[in-house]
Amino acid sequence: MKIKSISDSKAAFIAGGNRATEPYKKGISAATDWQSNAIAAKELYNARIQEAIAAGRREKGLAEVSDTEWRNAALNVGAGKIAGAIVASQDKWAKKVSPYFDALSNTTLPARTADPMTNVQNRVGGVVKALISKKKEIKG
Repeated sequence: MKIKSISDSKAAFIAGGNRATEPYKKGISAATDWQSNAIAAKELYNARIQEAIAAGRREKGLAEVSDTEWRNAALNVGAGKIAGAIVASQDKWAKKVSPYFDALSNTTLPARTADPMTNVQNRVGGVVKALISKKKEIKG
């Protein structure tokens, strides 16, 4: 079987990536019921996740990337995208953390004692309890 060379295929891959923005937007705009379809696919999703776990795919995938490759991608690709992604999602972030801030603001902690371990149990425990309670209230 005759196939393109790696270099030709790489060039085609990059060219396709450069042309992908508008078709991507068009596909997203045309999508309907993505959320209900994704929720309805719960059983399939769970089955595929269990299949991947059983096959050790995560570990195999991680083993294919060296620490240097991971670090270079994070520094040279991810680092250039993170600020824009954070700024773009600031309102969503604020909406999602707001109930937790409210829960903490409405939490009354016991007074500090002379015993540091008692303080950890009573005060840190109170913070953790408030946050877990709010998470269960929101997410079930």
